[in-house]
Amino acid sequence: MCGASRLKASFSADGEEKELDADNWKPWFLEKVRGKFLIPDTNFINRHYASKMLCPMLDQDSTKLIFRLPRLVVLEIERRGNMAKDQSKEKRLAFFAAREINFLRATAGGGFDFEMLPNIDASLMTSFTEKAGKQLTDMWIRKEIHDAMTTGMLGRSQDVVFLTCDLMNALAAEAEGLPSCYFSRLTQDKIFIDQTNYGKIFDLILATAMMFEKIRLDVVLTADKIYGSFFLRGMWTGKTTSQWYSDCIEVSKVA
Repeated sequence: MCGASRLKASFSADGEEKELDADNWKPWFLEKVRGKFLIPDTNFINRHYASKMLCPMLDQDSTKLIFRLPRLVVLEIERRGNMAKDQSKEKRLAFFAAREINFLRATAGGGFDFEMLPNIDASLMTSFTEKAGKQLTDMWIRKEIHDAMTTGMLGRSQDVVFLTCDLMNALAAEAEGLPSCYFSRLTQDKIFIDQTNYGKIFDLILATAMMFEKIRLDVVLTADKIYGSFFLRGMWTGKTTSQWYSDCIEVSKVA
């Protein structure tokens, strides 16, 4: 989907930035992250930038990526899902984010390198649970990364790239000596889907059904004449884990 690539990435460590362009962005990004640990924050996972942007853009070169996921990111997604009302948008997006984590883990077998950061101290988890939701979540996740660096698992700070879509988080990370790559959206009036990759149409439908819970699809064969109408649900009572991981959508015909 062309619209998905309308992003701009900037490395706060050296001030360089580049729009995502299939012709020149790939070698630029690979040079920046070569041999480094990529650590995504919660919003990077929530937006599915690994599966829907990085891997498609890098193609076979995505095997060169080294991901390390903070355990507090998983805890934050779980917390949001458990606190949200049943069938709410927040709960749907939490389940959808959990699917992105499964993508990272599943792809690691035949693709890039992926591991969770080491088990965190119980006191850190308790503090995080107490403070989460009070605008301190990002700080505790960065603390987990710094703690992992002190154990030697992540090497030195220059061996790490913090991936985020939150400008304040990127600036705070850099202030703490944590190199970051900030991804920002570019304004765009239209989204284009090329005919060579029609699977992206399903990605668009899936994401829209997840966002709004239920959407309506009208099939038009001739001008102003609807051939058939269907309701597509991204979440429903009784949806199982296998249906989440297989991108299952419930389809029912409009009466």
